[in-house]
Amino acid sequence: MVSNEEISIMLESKRRGLNPDELTRNGIDPEEILQIMQIPYKWTGNGYLFDFDSMPIEELSNYINYIFKQLGYRLDEGTPINGIYFSMHPKSTLGDPGLNAMGAPVYKFKVEIYPNGGKTYLEISRLFRGWYMSLNKIIYGKNYLNSALNNIVDKIKYLKPSVIGYLICNKCGSYYELQEGESPEDFDKTCECGGTFEYIANINQPDKEPVEKSITTNTKQYLNVIIIVILLCLLFSFLFIGNSFKWVIFMPLFVLLLVLISIRSDY
Repeated sequence: MVSNEEISIMLESKRRGLNPDELTRNGIDPEEILQIMQIPYKWTGNGYLFDFDSMPIEELSNYINYIFKQLGYRLDEGTPINGIYFSMHPKSTLGDPGLNAMGAPVYKFKVEIYPNGGKTYLEISRLFRGWYMSLNKIIYGKNYLNSALNNIVDKIKYLKPSVIGYLICNKCGSYYELQEGESPEDFDKTCECGGTFEYIANINQPDKEPVEKSITTNTKQYLNVIIIVILLCLLFSFLFIGNSFKWVIFMPLFVLLLVLISIRSDY
């Protein structure tokens, strides 16, 4: 009987481009491989703290900014080094394409990248700020941000841009991280323990240059529909409603239209 843990490891291995059956035949544990490929990180009580060793802060911030944009967030405050990312309905939690964006919960995460003791650290924490977030917390529960946060962590924990692959011994499990410019052929395939080094390629990383892309397409589409409906209502009220009631209906709709157009310009 295969355990749930073994199934999870198998699925995660395949998702990372690894063949768990082949690795097992070669004497390599897929779970250990996944652990080797991960950036060290830990739970802080309100988020996660990552240890990126000596990676330059600016380089790391570019990757993190790219990942957040891929997941449907925009930088709401500050900078990619120290800022807040925001989304009405990130792709990680958007299950229904017809979700009403205007009523969707708000997701905010605080990102801080800083040096300490010669290392670069990344801290991502949940952020309950503003009355809307407080209302979301009451409606959806204090843990409603967790699924989105876990999806972000899943994208980041394997982020080793300088590593192009791994040489892993199929007997003792020792390994070496191949850096840019190095090749498996540059190294002896026999380990000191008598085992053989197997080459495993690193997972694909984001492009070096962050790509700007639309992250709020759905929200903009919903706003477009609402604006069109209001325009039709304005036209109807102007043409078919009597003068005594025309401005009572026309002016509030016109003000609402201006507000929605202003909101749309932010996306």
